[in-house]
Amino acid sequence: MIDDLWTRLAGLALRLPGVGKRSIRVTRMESGEFCATAHVNITTGEGSVECACAMGPSQEAAMLALETRLMGGK
Repeated sequence: MIDDLWTRLAGLALRLPGVGKRSIRVTRMESGEFCATAHVNITTGEGSVECACAMGPSQEAAMLALETRLMGGK
């Protein structure tokens, strides 16, 4: 299930606005929750622009919440 979810998120990241490469990152927070973020990485050396973020009690929950956010809340 996680592999399919990564693939779906990667596809949704292609729709993000801006010029640059897209990435999805999941980070475990100090509180024990997980934060999933979608970024557009600017290739001119300016870093990245965070486009969407979602939190959840597990890696999968955070990724599912991010998927919902990237789909426009549907």
